Amino acid sequence: MRLTLNQQEYTTLKRLIVEANKQQLADLLSEEEWSTLLTISERIEKTASKPITEKKRNATKEATRKRIKEAKNKISNAVNMMRFENKPITISSISQEAGVSYNTVKKYRDSISEVAQCK
Repeated sequence: MRLTLNQQEYTTLKRLIVEANKQQLADLLSEEEWSTLLTISERIEKTASKPITEKKRNATKEATRKRIKEAKNKISNAVNMMRFENKPITISSISQEAGVSYNTVKKYRDSISEVAQCK
């Protein structure tokens, strides 16, 4: 299982682990719970020490741009084909025709309106 923490949650968890070490909460926890807490602490330290590089950030942005462009192209092509075939244009029918999810079509609803209005 993967857990994503925001900065406040991360800081709070880290502080609790430090406090647990200071107050000897290990006596109050079972051996398994204490071991899990220490493992989490180690993983937090390991993850926190690896900042995201500029190269990785740029690669992620580029991949996202490419994915968006591909989705918009699929949707646009599907709308054009549906117009050509005189099929009803709905979010559901576009998602099926384009091979993308319903939510993706909803997300780019504005570009659908632009394509549908161009005749």
